Amino acid sequence: MKGFVVNGLRWAALWAALLAGSMAGVAIAGIGSEGVGTDGPFSSEAAFLIVNGLHAFVLTLVATAARVSRVKLFLGIFTVFYVVHSVLQHMEAFWFIDFLELSQEFLIRSSLMVLVQALIAGAVAALMWPNRSYKEEGKTPVGPSRFGGSVILYILCYGLAGMYIAWASTDVQAYYDFGDEIETGPLLLFQVLRGSLWAAIVVMLGRMMTGPAWTRGVITGVVFAVLAAAQLIYPSSFMPWEVRQIHLVEVGTSNFVYGLLATLLLFAGVRRRAV
Repeated sequence: MKGFVVNGLRWAALWAALLAGSMAGVAIAGIGSEGVGTDGPFSSEAAFLIVNGLHAFVLTLVATAARVSRVKLFLGIFTVFYVVHSVLQHMEAFWFIDFLELSQEFLIRSSLMVLVQALIAGAVAALMWPNRSYKEEGKTPVGPSRFGGSVILYILCYGLAGMYIAWASTDVQAYYDFGDEIETGPLLLFQVLRGSLWAAIVVMLGRMMTGPAWTRGVITGVVFAVLAAAQLIYPSSFMPWEVRQIHLVEVGTSNFVYGLLATLLLFAGVRRRAV
């Protein structure tokens, strides 16, 4: 019970830190009203609170399961948050920028805002969780073949979710001009690059946390789903809610499945026990 209360307070502190970091990031990056809309189930203010609360929740899961030094926890939380929530999402936004009708300047400023958030979140997490260590049982199976397999796994999850969830919607098809201007070959190569970054984050999270592979996989899947998809509930002027809600299901589902399966692929047979 005590641990639950303590972690609840830590979550609240991280939530406040992310809210403050977001506001500071907006001020530092000089983000205007581009991209802000009025559609969807939530107002901008409500979405702001919900999204940051969800982000704080998944970061709390990681920090609680982690058994690393404070310095490594700071670096881990910062890297996971910034790469998953910003780098990987902005890479795809740049790729589909003609459909989104957003300026490159806006995407760069948005990335800077998340950078400020990530720095603050990492610092607050490092202050709240103590130095901890673990004992590894078994041999770490992360090697070139398994890493490469996890990249291929990402492409499969991405492609299948896109085909059977997103592309099953006529609203999504119409938004992307029915795919007439999407070149499959270059997109596949681009996803190999993104898949490599996703796999690298799986390795980082798997090595930070303790417990059997499946529990680390569940946490990794939830982290990936929330950090990549939750922002889609924000009202938007460039992507209608009919399209965003499909992407919310698509991205959330594919990222959770990928995080779980990739962790099992890379860390099956390895248990990290707290000491």
